[in-house]
This record gives sequence, structure tokens and C-alpha cells, in this order.
Amino acid sequence: MSLSGKNSGSTSLSSPTSLDSKTKYCPYLGGRKNRPRIIDYPAVSNVCYGKESREKNLLRTVILPFSLVPAPRQREFCPATYRRCPVYQAQEKEKAENGQ
Repeated sequence: MSLSGKNSGSTSLSSPTSLDSKTKYCPYLGGRKNRPRIIDYPAVSNVCYGKESREKNLLRTVILPFSLVPAPRQREFCPATYRRCPVYQAQEKEKAENGQ
């Protein structure tokens, strides 16, 4: 799903489905509409399932099971360095406290 302009001169993969997301990306990173589908570059469709968010919709607030991840944060944390991400660390700490 990479756009042709995104791949020029880079070693980016052309299809998110070919990525080894279990080792290359944070386990909380996923696609907004299709969780297993991760885009291999910072994209609006990549979201974090480690933290929920609230979205105002007219007169009510909707709780979403994910939060948006700005492009700079995706570049810094979501690939291989995700263990430094504050959201990842908080989720792992919570899992350890709950014995999961």
C-alpha cells in the first residue's frame, strides 16, 4: 500500500501485509479500520491500541479503543524502538501488575 512517491530511494516494503509486525512494530500499533494492517511508514491510518481516546461528536463524547499517533511519534517509537514509548511502558507495567 505504499505510494510510489513514498518509496523513491528508500528500502520501504511495498505491502503492509508482508511486514513481520510481531517483531518490527509495537504490538499496540494497528490499522484504524483493520487492526492487523499496519502501513510501513507514518500514516494517519496507523493508530495506538495501547491508549483509548475520546472524540466529541455533536453533543456526546465517544470513547474510541485507540488513539491517533502523530507522524513524528510514529517515526520515533512505533518501529523497533517501541520499548521506549511511554504508552508501551505503561501497558506493560499494567500487565505485570495484573499478572498477565
